[in-house]
Amino acid sequence: MKIKILVLLIMSLLFVSEISAQKLNINLKEATINGHKLGSYTIDSITDLLGRPTAIGSEYIASIIGQSITYHNLGLQFRFYEKSTDPEQHLHTVYITFIKYWDELYNDFFNPYSEILIPNLNADTKASDIQEIFGNDSLFITTPEEAEKKYNKSVKDTLLYRHGGFRYTILTKFPDHNVNFTHEGVTKFLITLLMEYKK
Repeated sequence: MKIKILVLLIMSLLFVSEISAQKLNINLKEATINGHKLGSYTIDSITDLLGRPTAIGSEYIASIIGQSITYHNLGLQFRFYEKSTDPEQHLHTVYITFIKYWDELYNDFFNPYSEILIPNLNADTKASDIQEIFGNDSLFITTPEEAEKKYNKSVKDTLLYRHGGFRYTILTKFPDHNVNFTHEGVTKFLITLLMEYKK
C-alpha cells in the first residue's frame, strides 16, 4: 500500500512539473508569445520568462546586426534590434527548429521545439500542410531547384544548404509579420521556421 501511494505521489509530481515547465505559447498567425506581440518583448523579458540561455551572440556581431540569445534545449533562438537603433533591444525574430541537429557555432544540439505552437506544427508537417493551413494566396514558394539557380554554390556552407541539400521554403506574409517555413528538399518535411516581426 505504501509503495502504491509513493508511486502515485511521484507520478503526480512529474505531471505537475511537466505542466509548469511548459512556459510558451507561440501563435504564428498573431505573432504573439503567451498572448503578447513579439515586438513587446526585450532580452530581459525573454530571460525572465525562460531563464538563462544556452548561448549568447558575440558583442561584435550584436553591435552590427543586434543581439541573439539561444535556448538549444527548447529549440529556440531569439533575435533583437541593435542597441543604437533600439536602446531597449526589442525582439524582432524568433527561430524555431523541429528536428535535433548540431549547432556548429555554439557546439551544442538544438532539440526539437515541444512547447505550444498555434497552428500545431511539428517535424511531421509537410509543405502541403502549410499550404492548406495558410492558404495558397499568401504564400511565396521556392523549390530546391530554384534555390540552386538563385544562390551561388558557396552557400552550401551556410544555413541555405543543410539537412540534405537545398531546401524547399514557403514564405507567408501578414500585415505586421512574416513567417518563413523551411522544409527538406526531397521529403518536404518541416525543419525550421523563422517568424519576423515588422516594426
